[in-house]
Amino acid sequence: MTAPHRRRLNFQSFDQARAEVDRLQAQPYERCGNWDLYQMCDHLSDAMERCVSPAGFGFGMPWPVQALARTTVLPVVFWTGRIPAGTKVPEHRIPAPTGDGQRSVARFEQSSRQFESHAGPFALHPFFGRLTGEKWRRVHLIHIAHHLGFLIPAGDAAATKS
Repeated sequence: MTAPHRRRLNFQSFDQARAEVDRLQAQPYERCGNWDLYQMCDHLSDAMERCVSPAGFGFGMPWPVQALARTTVLPVVFWTGRIPAGTKVPEHRIPAPTGDGQRSVARFEQSSRQFESHAGPFALHPFFGRLTGEKWRRVHLIHIAHHLGFLIPAGDAAATKS
């Protein structure tokens, strides 16, 4: 039996993303990556929380690199709806395995709702620098789809090759 391939997800709203997290929590799934649902929820929550926090992310590329990435890489991310293959998570942002899945899912729901209701200001993106609220929304939805695509619900025939 071969390993499943990543799913290609495309969320237009946080409601859709939360529904997919609920679906994954409610049934068995296969991983075609290293993290489980709860690690993903913690990682995604961390990104949304830091985005709206005055403290921000605490790391980032130099501003000339951010400006270049914002004008070259970000439009491709928006056009394709995907994070480039091989993008690595900084070591200090890799989530630890959790023993409390309910807490991780509740945190994801709270963080996504907090982001949705936040009017600004927003922290600088570590790689793209200054983003509008709408661009941040799109980045988060693509980021969520990227990670949840590595989880394949049992019996899901919609898995596609990435």
